[in-house]
Amino acid sequence: MAGAEGIDYHAPLKTSPKLRLIHSAVREHSPHFTADRYWADEMSDLQGAVLANEIGFDVIGLS
Repeated sequence: MAGAEGIDYHAPLKTSPKLRLIHSAVREHSPHFTADRYWADEMSDLQGAVLANEIGFDVIGLS
């Protein structure tokens, strides 16, 4: 989530194609922070997606 925020704040610069895929997947679970909010549920949802190989598996080739 912090990495996705960093990518957002560096726009209009772009990151690598592989990281853009990860960024997009993270943003499906946790939108950009525009104000303070409770985000523990988003973090838990994101953790579950990573552990279920729904995020990152194809992109970075984890086995």
